Amino acid sequence: MRVSLKEILPDAVGRNRVTCGFNIFGYEDAVAVIEAAEEFVRKTGVDVLAVSVGNIHRLISPTTRIDFNRLGEIETAIPVPLVIHGVSGLPESDIRRLLSTGVTKFNIGTRLRTAFGKRLQNELRDNPAQSDRLQIMKSVIPAIKDAALNILSISGW
Repeated sequence: MRVSLKEILPDAVGRNRVTCGFNIFGYEDAVAVIEAAEEFVRKTGVDVLAVSVGNIHRLISPTTRIDFNRLGEIETAIPVPLVIHGVSGLPESDIRRLLSTGVTKFNIGTRLRTAFGKRLQNELRDNPAQSDRLQIMKSVIPAIKDAALNILSISGW
């Protein structure tokens, strides 16, 4: 029986858990890890697989580099589209290059939250007497929009 991502994702998110994951970067025996990922995909019938190839979820490090050689190995071995979490610390050139690979989705939440947080901090510092959240957000929302438009521009949209 094939399970659709549409069926399992809401359940996994709702329960705040992930049943299985693979970090395919940095292992001494990368072939064994790729074989385990292949088995996972085969047994579960998942629609997509999130992999780590140098990317760091939630921007633990301010700079990150994708291991495109490892990504190519994974693309060759795994018959489903790939997802990359943690592109917020990637240089623009790596994001553009990801678009030419088998990666079908990458997350930008940290990039948006960072733009929000920086602008909010600046607004509160520059206008400490302002307490109207609607007025505060009028200056914060454009920073989020600019960050989103920037990633779309990098992506060629």
